[in-house]
Amino acid sequence: MVMLQQPAWLLMCVPVLVMCWFWRTSSRVETAIRAILLCLLLFVLAGPRFERDARAGSLIVVADRSTSMPTEVQSRLEETLQILEEDRPHDARLGLVSFGTTAMTEGFSESGPPVIAGVLNPNGSNLEGGLQRALSLIPPDQGGRVLVISDGRWTGRDPQKAAADAAARGIAIDFRELSRGERDPVAVVSVDAPREVAPGEGFVISAWVRADVAQKVVVTLMRDGLVMARGDHSLRSGANRLAFRDLASEPGTHGYVLLIEGDGPDGIPENNRAEFILGVRGPKPVLHLGSSDDSMLPETLRRGNLALVHRDAGQMSWNLTELSRYSAVVLENVPASDIGERGLEILAAWVRESGGGLLVSGGENSFGPGGYYRSPLDPLLPVSMELRREHRKESLCIVIALDRSGSMGAAVSGHHTKMDLANLASAEVLHLLSSLDEYGHIVVDSEAHVVINRRPATQKAAMRGRILSVESAGGGIFVYEALSHAARMILSSQASSRHIILFADAADAEQPGEYRRLLAQLGKADITVSVVGLGNDQDVDAPLLSEIAQLGGGRVYFTQNPKALPRIFAQETFVVARSAFIKEPTSGKFTPGMTVLGPREWSAAPRLNGYNLTYARDEANLAWLTADDHRAPLLATWHAGTGRVAAFTGEAAGTFSGDLLDWSDYGHFWATVTRWCAGAGTRLPDNSVFTQELDRGVLRMRLHLDPLRDRDPFDVQPTVSLLRTQADRTPSSEELRLVWESPDVLQAELTLEGRETVLPTLHFGQDLHWQMAPVRLPYSPEAAPSDGTRGRVTLERLASFGAGRERLNLGGYWRDVPLVRKYVDLRPWFCLAALLLILGLVAERRTGLLAGRLQRSRLVRTVPTSPSMEESSPSSRTSGDQTVEAGKATPVRRKTDDDAGQRESGGLGAALSQARDQADKRIGK
Repeated sequence: MVMLQQPAWLLMCVPVLVMCWFWRTSSRVETAIRAILLCLLLFVLAGPRFERDARAGSLIVVADRSTSMPTEVQSRLEETLQILEEDRPHDARLGLVSFGTTAMTEGFSESGPPVIAGVLNPNGSNLEGGLQRALSLIPPDQGGRVLVISDGRWTGRDPQKAAADAAARGIAIDFRELSRGERDPVAVVSVDAPREVAPGEGFVISAWVRADVAQKVVVTLMRDGLVMARGDHSLRSGANRLAFRDLASEPGTHGYVLLIEGDGPDGIPENNRAEFILGVRGPKPVLHLGSSDDSMLPETLRRGNLALVHRDAGQMSWNLTELSRYSAVVLENVPASDIGERGLEILAAWVRESGGGLLVSGGENSFGPGGYYRSPLDPLLPVSMELRREHRKESLCIVIALDRSGSMGAAVSGHHTKMDLANLASAEVLHLLSSLDEYGHIVVDSEAHVVINRRPATQKAAMRGRILSVESAGGGIFVYEALSHAARMILSSQASSRHIILFADAADAEQPGEYRRLLAQLGKADITVSVVGLGNDQDVDAPLLSEIAQLGGGRVYFTQNPKALPRIFAQETFVVARSAFIKEPTSGKFTPGMTVLGPREWSAAPRLNGYNLTYARDEANLAWLTADDHRAPLLATWHAGTGRVAAFTGEAAGTFSGDLLDWSDYGHFWATVTRWCAGAGTRLPDNSVFTQELDRGVLRMRLHLDPLRDRDPFDVQPTVSLLRTQADRTPSSEELRLVWESPDVLQAELTLEGRETVLPTLHFGQDLHWQMAPVRLPYSPEAAPSDGTRGRVTLERLASFGAGRERLNLGGYWRDVPLVRKYVDLRPWFCLAALLLILGLVAERRTGLLAGRLQRSRLVRTVPTSPSMEESSPSSRTSGDQTVEAGKATPVRRKTDDDAGQRESGGLGAALSQARDQADKRIGK
């Protein structure tokens, strides 16, 4: 059946034919060809197509690959796809969509069944997302079916909306149920506790625990890692309610853990432990981190009416629950290694995304010498820490001996290997050096290989290219080979400071040889050696590396995170250069930038005995500058994201504090700077209330406005920035815009993943923000206890929206897939016919072949027989324009164009004359 998509174009055929009638050419053939050609073009514009039932439609398999599925789900899924592929009709489409926390398209069958190759986060069951993606793969004007392979347990958005969308399109949803079926004798079903309470307020924590049989269990409740309650409980079969009372302590947030321990084996132990977070309203304290309690700064801040908590940096557990208890963090001369790479990442994200405050105080263990250069905190500081040539007083020679054994080829971060990160760390050292300095580079496996022979650090681009081109090789690192070759390279240098950095695997450092004798010789030549070990101080070769650093007069660094190598190598360069910390008495002066911190008149600035040499960033507020030639910042502040950051490059309380400790405004100064970093608190304006609710892994956040308000307490639509962290991931952030749910309520939703913690921050425009209490799921939704029927009920309900049903047998499944109405587009064929007509028209104009044949055909049919010819003698004949009879020629008069009578008679001569005239016109005579 032929159909037209735009039949209105055919109405133009009538005016086209009329136009061709009045616009006739000298040849009727040409006129006819033009008319047919124009009609063909109109037919092309009308969109002709041929409709037929040509092939089966689309079948999309939606596969659940979450943690709650049985372990053999992949093999079962591959078997199902193989059966469907074997029965697939020609040109039918078999597709695969997998879902966990998110949904993804695996592909369509071509030469075989779709391949299960995608990597998904299995800590969720986004069934709704899987169905929506499957529907998007079925063309809107075609039919199809969806086969769901799942246990029916879903998280996130309700899949019923997707089922309704499928029913509206006539697409049926079938299902095959697969469930784990493991024994779950005891499980925490839910924990009910307030999200936020006032200080000193009493509250009740209710937990619902399900047991499959009556049994005795041990119940433990912990707050912030401390046991609050522990005892035996007898559970009856079914649901059991456990209640606990607690009293809110200081403002901030507190993490609770409920643990149920049974006697027998448990197939799903994840749901025996539930975690939740409770917020306590009020001004949050400031966290002071230092290496010991000897500093007078914590007590000074307390006397300034600041709530303060002191912790040792090495004992801090870096997570959002911990950080959200405080309004600001003060780092007093704390090396970056005490915080760790993970802690630096979370601290930087908390300041930038959630509005936390940060105050960094200087000393020999802070800023550049403390390892903060190229750390996650570096971009947040209002001062930069590079080594500038104009401030260097001594030249430096550094030779790096780098492990390139086989273990360095392991991938650690994205497409990077350990070798790649070690190369980047070496390039960072080269970047910090000036043209006055020298650099050498050796890589070592079972023998040493010179990459860059010692030379001035001038042609850095070429040198960096050679450094980054190093690849790992086999074998282990021969320590003596590395040290001896580095020593030979550096001994002839005339630099003021000469230093060797040895990088080795702490579990694979071999053949130390006579390293003690070699290090003694280097010591006599004033050459120092430091060691960076990939691993920890408990590895088998860690004692050897530590001894090498001790005998070499340098330092030893251990890290299990290769991403920290560039920071550690840079830190060692700062220490060796000795120009990053100025150990000279220095006076300074305040600038008008001090008024940003508070409206107070300050006395003359005290004299310091030393400070970290840094440089102010472009947008930083400079409040205190040195009076020496460097004009370096002593106090600089700025906003980093939504947080406030201050950097004091002097030492707050220590050897290099100088007159600062005896300064009359010492307490006011530190209280003012710390208060500025901490911000104004978390109270929402105009009686607004922000609530958070968890349901099936979905966090619903609502901003409730005062119904009696005169106007909205914001000028632009509020947003919520979300800082998300998990134990094994780099912190990430995203922003959601609150939308109106009702005239007095704005809301936003977020699907949580597994064991992650989410810290929301409410934003009213650019400068107003409030940090809320963090939220986390009790445990991964995939571990939620099941009564054995909920999943099946869900699958049956989804199938009931259309004509779907359970598919236990896949034989003949394709017969139920709707046929696709296939349309064959005829426009290309009509265009081809039009092209042939155009070519024919050109040929006819040049040759006149069809017109000539048509004329001759007409003449043959119309020329009459002459009576004189019939009566003539048989011996007479005609030849050309003469009549020959009995040897006597009689001339015959030629017919001319003026002889109208003869033309009308239709004689042969008239026809020939007319043909001759047309030929003359064509050749232009």
